[in-house]
Amino acid sequence: MIRGGVSNPNGVITRLKGKMMKKTIGKVICFTLCACFIGASAACSNGGVNTDGWINESGEEPITLTWYVDLPTFTKRFGDTLTDREIFRHTGVKIEFSNADSVTGSSKLSTMAMSNQLTDLVSFQCDTELANQLVTGNFIWSMNDLFGKYDDVENFLPEDMYKWCTYDDGKLYGLRTHFFGEDVPDDQFPTNNVMVASVELLEKYNLDPQEDFSSMEKLFESCMKVKNGENNPAFIPFFTYTGGQDLAEYLAIPKETMDGDYQDWLETEEAMDLAVWMNKFYRNGLISEASLTASKSVGEVIASQSVFVVCMNYAENQYKLWDAYLDNGEQYVAIGPVRNENGDDPMLSPWTPNGYLDTCISKNCKDPRRALKLLEFLYSQEGQVLANFGIENDSYTIEDGKYYFTNKYYTMDEDEIADYYGNTWYEALVSNTPYLRSIEGIPKQDPARFTREILDYFSQWSFNSRAFNKIHPTDTRTGLVTTMNSANQLFNWVEIITSQKQGTGDDVAKENILQLYKKQINARNGYKGYDEVKAYYNKQFKANKEKLGKEYIWPSVIEAHK
Repeated sequence: MIRGGVSNPNGVITRLKGKMMKKTIGKVICFTLCACFIGASAACSNGGVNTDGWINESGEEPITLTWYVDLPTFTKRFGDTLTDREIFRHTGVKIEFSNADSVTGSSKLSTMAMSNQLTDLVSFQCDTELANQLVTGNFIWSMNDLFGKYDDVENFLPEDMYKWCTYDDGKLYGLRTHFFGEDVPDDQFPTNNVMVASVELLEKYNLDPQEDFSSMEKLFESCMKVKNGENNPAFIPFFTYTGGQDLAEYLAIPKETMDGDYQDWLETEEAMDLAVWMNKFYRNGLISEASLTASKSVGEVIASQSVFVVCMNYAENQYKLWDAYLDNGEQYVAIGPVRNENGDDPMLSPWTPNGYLDTCISKNCKDPRRALKLLEFLYSQEGQVLANFGIENDSYTIEDGKYYFTNKYYTMDEDEIADYYGNTWYEALVSNTPYLRSIEGIPKQDPARFTREILDYFSQWSFNSRAFNKIHPTDTRTGLVTTMNSANQLFNWVEIITSQKQGTGDDVAKENILQLYKKQINARNGYKGYDEVKAYYNKQFKANKEKLGKEYIWPSVIEAHK
């Protein structure tokens, strides 16, 4: 069972990248948005369907529904596969999928809405400016209204989804995928923040994966030891695509004040200390320019085998770890975790507990009832098993109530999987995560087991971050979004940590870093209207805590009030 993506919502898009087989295996590990299947569309014109050879047991007239997915990497097409045939058998629906392209991205969805060309169903990233515009522009049916329109469709969505995923008008506008209900224990949320190191180099330099990476000082010393030993300009001792900001979670830099208010971690003394550390890494050649300029991805440096330590988004990069495993066995292993000076446990972000995509029914939908019935089936236990595991005793088996992929499924090549099964894509759009988590078996096969072990290791320090979700304004009509974006441009983390160059002494560098850091923070806080933005953060944060029934969230704050 998965231990609880986030999920980094900005990273979910790239989870669809990679080879089909890897994604299929990876999905068993972490329920990421997976697979890669390109099939021929079976949809016919005028909403009709060619039913030759297709069985329809739904009792409904066949229909084709169009479905746009606002992800450039979502390239599935409804085709002649076991999964698609089963969906048609149960629902009488075939689907004509379309997706965003890499050039226009989400602007394509905006254009479709404004030109009254939205598809029957549409999936897009939730809790964004664009999502709010689609809702306020009356382009999308609310689920509240739809369930009240049709007597033969019961509300199949969990009550928690209405509690946490509504928009400003108090209504739910889509089925939220990858949503975690309140019944999930705090320690069961999977993190998306992991740190690994090269096994070969750990052994070569006699470094302990845990002890020698348990603090910022030890992380620095270990990276320096390997850097000096390798003496290779192309070698990357430490790679992080955030410039080290992801280390804030390992150092448990607080996001709540002692008074229970929202705390911007960037404004803390601990954050300034982290900036000083990252400048030291930079001055000593431990941080690659690539990680700061985004000229190289985490996957690229892993594939190049020229990196020692990688701090990364797990969902985006697990398949590169899998590649490395297939090439030479367990090339990377979990390290640390890095802790702060007090030895506090890390506070690692989980995959977004409030979900990632809203799958919605547009006001253009030719038959909202049939679209709702399709979602009802896909969200059901039967639909979830079908879309995520395939066909019993073919692609999966059940052992002691847990679902495992078969050896046949693991060993098929990507084209065979795509042509024969065609599953897994639907989990990106319609995911009953609590149910899937309850039936998923821990992978038995390598490298699925290997990558799962890395995830599980760091997930023990994951926490329920729901109180910090949806605290940023998205309604552009208020002016807060523009103010927030403009003010945030006045603070530049990379500029700060690279401002002191090689040869500068530690004491001088620290003084200059802190001076520049405070200058930029003060400039941001002094931006006209930013105080209202911060007040909005705090209001939403406290509202979330009230929903959770908690006065305090952060461990150190809770401890202080005992």
